[in-house]
Amino acid sequence: IEVMEAEYPSTRQMLGAHEFAVACRRFIARNPSRSRTLNRMSEKFPEYLARYLPRGPRRGVAVDVARIERAMEDVFDAPRSEPMTAAQFAAIGADQWERVRLNVNPALRLLTLRYPANEYMNAMRAGRKPRVPRPRKTFAIVYRRGYSVFRRDQELEPFKLLTALVAGRVLAAAVRASIGGRSGSADRLAAKLGAWFREWAAAGIFTGTDRLG
Repeated sequence: IEVMEAEYPSTRQMLGAHEFAVACRRFIARNPSRSRTLNRMSEKFPEYLARYLPRGPRRGVAVDVARIERAMEDVFDAPRSEPMTAAQFAAIGADQWERVRLNVNPALRLLTLRYPANEYMNAMRAGRKPRVPRPRKTFAIVYRRGYSVFRRDQELEPFKLLTALVAGRVLAAAVRASIGGRSGSADRLAAKLGAWFREWAAAGIFTGTDRLG
């Protein structure tokens, strides 16, 4: 249980020490570790909470918080890789977008959430006692930069672009899939993409390119 307390501190804070401990004991009894290490023992704990906790917003938020904390554990243990720089991004000309695929940092997870769970976690970790929020679909990314793990919310358009790039689509196809004809002028599109890729370069989201053909 001590391992799971370290892995899911915000989930524990939300449920309370007693209810969290009971859930952990029942989870372990139903999912005994078959690995030599404890790293993967609790990877299905968020799915277990979705079945174990009573229905309602509290369950939904707790499950989403647990999913974020699971992703934080996963990216911390992911292989290390050298990130691309903003200059390397800038060197990819628009005429190359149909042939360039970006390689994704293995220490990245994309999460579609039913509740604003990342905001809720921020409030709890700041020492506040937030109310359980109403359902609202949100998108979050969890990633490691160096030896530190970060989590942040993403708006729908950049999240869709990241999802397409993670799926292995070339740059041009990923942009079309995520933005389509809703971007306005070419200058506005270039400004949006430039801002997103500068943000992702600073986060170390991508590690290199593959050029097709």
